[in-house]
Amino acid sequence: MKKIVALILTAASVLGLCACGSAKTVNEHITFSPLPAEQSSLLNYNPDRAWRLEAYVSVAPIKGQPDPTDQIRERINRYAKYTPQLVQTYFYLDGYKDTETIPQEGFDRIQQVFDCAEELGIKLVVRFAYQGDMQGTGEASDDIMLAHMKQLKPILEKNVKRINVVEAGFLGAWGEWHSYKQFHNPTALLRGIMDMVPESLYVQVREPEYKNLLLPTEDIYSRIGFHDDSFFGRRYCYMAGDLNPGTDDWNQIMKESAYYPQGGETFWGYETNEEINGFDSILQFSEFRQNIFSLYHCFIEDGAGKGYEMEKWTTTKITPDWLESNHIAYSPNWFGENGEVERTVFDFVSDYMGYRLEAQEANISGTVKKGGNLKVEFKLINYGFSAAFNLKSGFAILDENNKVVCEVPAGNPETWNSRNPEDYSDAALIEYSIGSEVTLPKQSGKYKVAFYLKNSADTGARLNNDMPYSDGYSVFYEFEL
Repeated sequence: MKKIVALILTAASVLGLCACGSAKTVNEHITFSPLPAEQSSLLNYNPDRAWRLEAYVSVAPIKGQPDPTDQIRERINRYAKYTPQLVQTYFYLDGYKDTETIPQEGFDRIQQVFDCAEELGIKLVVRFAYQGDMQGTGEASDDIMLAHMKQLKPILEKNVKRINVVEAGFLGAWGEWHSYKQFHNPTALLRGIMDMVPESLYVQVREPEYKNLLLPTEDIYSRIGFHDDSFFGRRYCYMAGDLNPGTDDWNQIMKESAYYPQGGETFWGYETNEEINGFDSILQFSEFRQNIFSLYHCFIEDGAGKGYEMEKWTTTKITPDWLESNHIAYSPNWFGENGEVERTVFDFVSDYMGYRLEAQEANISGTVKKGGNLKVEFKLINYGFSAAFNLKSGFAILDENNKVVCEVPAGNPETWNSRNPEDYSDAALIEYSIGSEVTLPKQSGKYKVAFYLKNSADTGARLNNDMPYSDGYSVFYEFEL
């Protein structure tokens, strides 16, 4: 695939090295090597991307009920080899369905879950719900739900750094906006949800028709993505309803997915009669620029070896020829320098779900002296399905012990798509260039220039490059004052 260049300047393998006892003018060009193919899985610890798990919490205490964090801990431990960084958490409010007031004990249980996420270093995909089945059990009225939304707003604001996305929830079976029995006003509920959720977070609805309850000209419209909870891959399936290739819903998600994170899940492995083909799934993930997806459905939900479709992905080989013939981007060394590394569909989805950023080169110019300035330009490519949502980037000066001396924001990872955001059919890779000016320390010592990439909780993300890395900081230049 050819590369096209997009230049983004904001006001900041070969490792550059400058040892200067006095002022020195530098003008250096640095090129970067990718991580060796056998180290590719290191990127699967990057936050706000790829696999999510699932857990359920009753907000109202139930006699004999275990600690509300038990499921999260159990799931994280059981799936540890797949390095999930996200847990979709259903907060069931049915215990308070007849009262407008959630008592303090309910908020204490919610906070326990967020504290657990902080302890484990993960984020939550948050969904509030009342109904636990399709018969209307636990259903609440609009007045109750809207009152609860107002009460829940402060606790979401308090824990905003531990939230990846908020799914619309509240209404219908499992908060999926279907199978409810009472009369409801979905537009009023969606507006209530948008008011509840902090402005820095995205909201996801299950289907475009729910987002379209709002006008595209409204500011809140631009914060809404989708979670496809009836995922079958890129092919016609009668069970997928309106979300089939070529339909208005499918085309809307394709059009908007470059700008809002996308989630989703398959049916349970034991209940679906449909084959969820791995290659069809990659095609849908690519068209929907998939950001996160459930590892808890149709995989090993009730034990390995059941033959569920996603488990089959772990033994289904994938080749460069298939990816290239379908115009799917991948890092050039992912199959090894000479194509010697065998890969599976599961490997590909794990490694390319969400963002996968790879630095290409850097330029450094200026005067290396105490209090001097260096102009830094950094070029990179995203090979992942989606932009890097919830991440921030820039340049930093570190001391010789990797302590941050200063940081300068630069670039907007949420705009870094692997292909044309306006036209999916244009598969040309986009090279992004970010620039900034960094001020050097006034004290003598040995220092480093690093590119930083971190999420909203300051969890670091690694580039697919063979360069020194420390907790979100990728070092590419060293100097001495």
